[in-house]
Order: sequence, then C-alpha cells, then structure tokens
Amino acid sequence: MEIKPLSGFVFNDRFPKSGTWRITVRGGGFTGKFTVPAGDQYDLVVTGGSSYDDSRHMPSYSPVTIQVNSRLIVSDYSPTGPNGAATEALPNRWPIFARAGQNTLQFALGRRATTHYWIHKIEIQTAH
Repeated sequence: MEIKPLSGFVFNDRFPKSGTWRITVRGGGFTGKFTVPAGDQYDLVVTGGSSYDDSRHMPSYSPVTIQVNSRLIVSDYSPTGPNGAATEALPNRWPIFARAGQNTLQFALGRRATTHYWIHKIEIQTAH
C-alpha cells in the first residue's frame, strides 16, 4: 500500500511497540492507495488500538472515520475496551467493495478524539 501522510500521521519507532503508525491530531490521518486484481467484495482488516490519556486520567477515545473510494466504511469508530480502557492491537474487519486496479483508502481521526489512534497493520483480504 502506498501511503500519503496527512497532518498528525507519524511513524512510531519507540514506545509502546516499534513499527506502528499513530494518528496524533484531530482531523489528521492518511490517504493510501492499494490495488486488487478484480472488482469485488473484500475485507478491510485494521489491527490497531487507542491509547490511554495519562495526563488527564481520561478514558480512551480515538474515533476514526474510514472511507474507500470516498465511500463511507465506518464513522467515528473508537476501539476501546471496557469502561473506555485503552486497547492494543485489536483486529477490526469491515466489508468493502473495491474496483479492479487502484483504490483509495482515507483514514481520519475524529474531531472529538481525546487520545491517539495506533495502527499496527492494514490488510485487504478476500471476503469471507
């Protein structure tokens, strides 16, 4: 996947795990381009999570909006655990339709986010 970072999209090479991406700014995120062989149903699988706000002792809230080819996949989804606890590396799966050839993935952190959204892995899989 080819990634074009937008504001607040940074690569994390340190804590808590190296090799992850992080969206740190409300409204920030990235645009990605991916290619599939045929126009069909696929699954977008995002392994990621939200961080805890140690400075204010607030529950985790990292809502993201995801679009594929400008079609809304999920809006204000926040991967939190019980009682707003931070989460780490949870896989989330959404059905998408991708056209043959190049497609665009848009990922943005919500305007009311209080914590960062972490991305460990993004996959486009054949639909189950």
